[in-house]
Amino acid sequence: MRITRKAVLARTNSRCGYCGKKLTRGWQRDHVAPLVRFKNVRYSFSGSTGCKFPQNHRIENIVAACRACNKDKSNLDLETYRGCFEPGHTFYMETLE
Repeated sequence: MRITRKAVLARTNSRCGYCGKKLTRGWQRDHVAPLVRFKNVRYSFSGSTGCKFPQNHRIENIVAACRACNKDKSNLDLETYRGCFEPGHTFYMETLE
C-alpha cells in the first residue's frame, strides 16, 4: 500500500504529531519507531530498500512533523526523544487516541 502525504497529514489533523504546531508547508513525514537507513544504500519512501527495520514502514508508525521536531528527533525512538522534554510530557499525537 502506498502511504500518501495526505493520509499522513490527516492522522494528526494537519498538526505536528510531536509539538502540535499547525502544519502548512515544509512539513515532513516521520517514523515514530525509526527505520534506521543504511548508509550508501538507495532508499525510496514507497519501498523499504536500505532499511534496518522495514516492518516499521506502515501508516500507524508515520506522523506528520514540523521540520524542527523531525530534525530534533532524528533516528531516536519515541521514549528516548521524550527524555529531551520535561517529565510527563505528552506529544500531540498521543492526545488524539
